[in-house]
Amino acid sequence: MLAALWPRDQAPALWQRRAKADPIYADDLIWDILDTPAPDLPRPVCAVIVLAGVTNGAAQDLLQNTALAEAGCALGALLGVRTFLASSQAVYGHKPGVLTETCAPTPATPYGQAKWGMEQAVGEIDAVTCLRIGNVAGCDGLFKAMARGPIRINQFCDGAGPRRMMIGPHDLAHVLAALSGSHIALPKVLNIARPGLIAMQSLADAAGVVWNWQPTPDTALPVLAMDVSALGAYIAQPAATAADLVAQARAGGWASAS
Repeated sequence: MLAALWPRDQAPALWQRRAKADPIYADDLIWDILDTPAPDLPRPVCAVIVLAGVTNGAAQDLLQNTALAEAGCALGALLGVRTFLASSQAVYGHKPGVLTETCAPTPATPYGQAKWGMEQAVGEIDAVTCLRIGNVAGCDGLFKAMARGPIRINQFCDGAGPRRMMIGPHDLAHVLAALSGSHIALPKVLNIARPGLIAMQSLADAAGVVWNWQPTPDTALPVLAMDVSALGAYIAQPAATAADLVAQARAGGWASAS
């Protein structure tokens, strides 16, 4: 999705892929990150962005998030450029309130724990920024479920469903391009999302997907709200809307079930 929506006129990207993966562009960098040293780059770059990661599986598999991040940081240091690492809002766990980058992470899931472990492992490396990214429209669990057909949404005691901080793939591509090209000092951690909470049922309605309520499991989190004012100091973003997020997902190639 990011490759499809990347602002190539502003900051053309050099995409990494594994040797057996389908190419995105002719000048893709073929590199098995965990198995071989980075090859020579065909052209200069202004930043390294590590999006590769493991989202589920055994603990040993999730530890690869740290190994991938360290390999990306090593490449960034070799090239003398900043490295951006895809972390997650999951590092915050079930903390209440609006979460700033200074809130102490208390991850509640193996994935969140793995991403927090990754952040800690690179914490002392210079010129590294960890991006705590909210739900990405078209890529998260809800959109994957909506691609398969009718869905069920948790309903909490207040009658509402889950609400999350989100960003569309178009916006995420432009945020990454803008941060990569920035020559000003950047913090070690940044929350990444559009301002405003989005209700899951509003996304289903905007996508035209049939849905129903279901009882909420005890472990479900009704709201995860991040403060994105630090990001707003670099890039102005309007508040998120369900219709816009669905449109961005579709522009990136996502399709709901017919």
